[in-house]
Amino acid sequence: MLLSLHISRVMVTAVIAIIIIVSFYSTGNNYSYNLIGIPAASAEPVPDEKGVVMFKYKQIKHRVYNPLILASWGLSYFTKYENTGDNKSKEYFINTANWLAANAKDKQGGKHSIWEYNFTWPWYYGVTPPYYSAYAQAVGIVVLAHAYDLTKNETYLDKAHNAFQALAVDYDRGGVMTMQYKLFFVYVKW
Repeated sequence: MLLSLHISRVMVTAVIAIIIIVSFYSTGNNYSYNLIGIPAASAEPVPDEKGVVMFKYKQIKHRVYNPLILASWGLSYFTKYENTGDNKSKEYFINTANWLAANAKDKQGGKHSIWEYNFTWPWYYGVTPPYYSAYAQAVGIVVLAHAYDLTKNETYLDKAHNAFQALAVDYDRGGVMTMQYKLFFVYVKW
């Protein structure tokens, strides 16, 4: 019997792990790019006029929207609203969800969407914009799902669904999946 193993199923587990990690390490005050607490990148959060967090990196001379960081702050806004009822946090959360919805770039004729990084990343030599992150995809999807739950606005659900599709598309084809080992089939004899 031939059993087809799809590496994308493993992605579901990875997405769940990422969501758990983000919920523990996204504080809304400081962000560490590694999870052992040693800052690998020095950056200053600077909210725009709508409360969507931009970052001013010392190595980059201007403020930038970093999809992972702004989505993480969006989750912080959501958590604060859920815990305290703070309406300003709700407003900033919705504004963050709106930024994610408006800035998801359609790929492959709209089959999936992705949040692009549009600035040079000085810590990864040779990486030039635009580039993508599965981590940012996962956190952005969670923000949009919470926004849908909060507002019942179908746009958030549609955008989350479209962004989720990028998790099953190879990075070289405009998605965020990377396969290190090519394992497609396992033969099982009965």
